Amino acid sequence: MRNFKRLIFGVLLIFVVGYAVFDYFYEKKTLADQAQNSVLWNFSADQVQFVQLKTDRELIELERSAEGWKIIQPIQEIGDSETITQFIEGLVTEKSTEKIQDANLKIFDLLEPKGSVTVRNNLNESFKILISKKKNFQGDSYIQKAEENSVYVASSTWFLRAEKASDEFRDHRWAKVQAADVDFIRVHKESENLEIQKKDGNWIFLKHPDWKIDQNKIRKHITSLTANRVQKFSVTADSKPLMNIELMSSGKSLWRGDFGINKDKKHFLKIAKDRSQFEILAQDANEIYRITEDSIRDRTEAFQFRPEDVQQIEFIGPDGQSISLDPEKFKAAIRKILSFEILEFTRISAHDFQKDPSRLVFRDGKAQVVFEMAWGRSEHRKIAGLEQLVYRMKTNVFPEVFYVGESLIKDLKWTESKNPENKGIK
Repeated sequence: MRNFKRLIFGVLLIFVVGYAVFDYFYEKKTLADQAQNSVLWNFSADQVQFVQLKTDRELIELERSAEGWKIIQPIQEIGDSETITQFIEGLVTEKSTEKIQDANLKIFDLLEPKGSVTVRNNLNESFKILISKKKNFQGDSYIQKAEENSVYVASSTWFLRAEKASDEFRDHRWAKVQAADVDFIRVHKESENLEIQKKDGNWIFLKHPDWKIDQNKIRKHITSLTANRVQKFSVTADSKPLMNIELMSSGKSLWRGDFGINKDKKHFLKIAKDRSQFEILAQDANEIYRITEDSIRDRTEAFQFRPEDVQQIEFIGPDGQSISLDPEKFKAAIRKILSFEILEFTRISAHDFQKDPSRLVFRDGKAQVVFEMAWGRSEHRKIAGLEQLVYRMKTNVFPEVFYVGESLIKDLKWTESKNPENKGIK
């Protein structure tokens, strides 16, 4: 009897466990089937070759090419590949939350839909989804596959897709060229013409080949021109441009644009190729307006020498008195001079330099001059719109007289020490 009860218990246990296992796998399969059925597209984003988006305002068509995505309707232009890719990935990963079989399309306002999305894959198969003007009480969209009478409930994102504008898919960059291809830049202003060329990997002035250019600044400006984004695609350019910039490569024009401020005080960019006119951010425009010969010149060139060659230091004050300083006690101060920068170029002849300046002379072990700098008395000058206390300066490694700021002169106060072993830059 006891063995019989054990047998019955074992059979029941096997039945319960078997049912639980069956129920688990059945439920898992059901959920998988539901998930599969809720997917609206049966291909991946990288298979999409063409997208047509019809809204109540315009017909937008996007096509993939070897160079990337391009817009072919309502304009023909390079597309913003990142934006278009995100849009397509959103399409192919969308799922429905409910399917209404054999629905009355009139009730769901799908006989005259708000818009539609058509995609074509690499097998030349086309799929179209219609988007209703109506939403359910939760704000979800009603959509329909063109080849079915069923209505699907999907996210509110579909409603937003039907309100997209072609400008959202356009390439927003100012200059749609590769920065690395640019080897010649021409800047024209009413007061100045500037031409620079890349030669052996470095940018040089055509007009002043002996002037050094700050290579980092030029690279930054080129990056701005090829990476800055348009704020608005349609703006009136009803005033004379403030400046014109042309980018070239191997003698051929890559891009040319006019920059200015219209009568509504909006900064505009007009592209020469197709005369299109864009609104750009004021801060981006102001950075471009500041491009001049002086703004891109190397401002550290006047302070370059070999600190390790310095074996003697002599400071001569404006009164003619000379002080000898020990280089060993001022190594940090000597090296700091390498980081000094010109505040403003003067176009003043060295012959017109102030009389009786302060002078600092570095010599090597053979008493040969390694580096020499001289500066005059302070004066007030407006630079970049600000009144500043400045000094005229001249060095032996730079042919021009230039202005430096008050802070730079303060960094040289150690040279006037009567007791150098107790003072200096640590």
